[in-house]
Amino acid sequence: VNWSNREYNPDDFTSSDPVNQALSAAHACLYGVVHAVIVAVGTSPGLGFVHTGHDRSFVYDIADLYKAEYTIPVAFDVAASGST
Repeated sequence: VNWSNREYNPDDFTSSDPVNQALSAAHACLYGVVHAVIVAVGTSPGLGFVHTGHDRSFVYDIADLYKAEYTIPVAFDVAASGST
């Protein structure tokens, strides 16, 4: 897959290349799952340690632990298959 760097415009999803679109979509799904788990166990989604100052800081902290293993490989596989 031809890819140079992570670039995206949150206000214009279609302006990104296929890899960045797939990464954005995969990360959004991961954030949703992580947010649901955090709320289900009674923790505050805004209680961040690495990410701070956002109402989903803890969501981003936890999601970062799983991106390299799950969403990044899936995004590149999807982009390589031309399914975006």
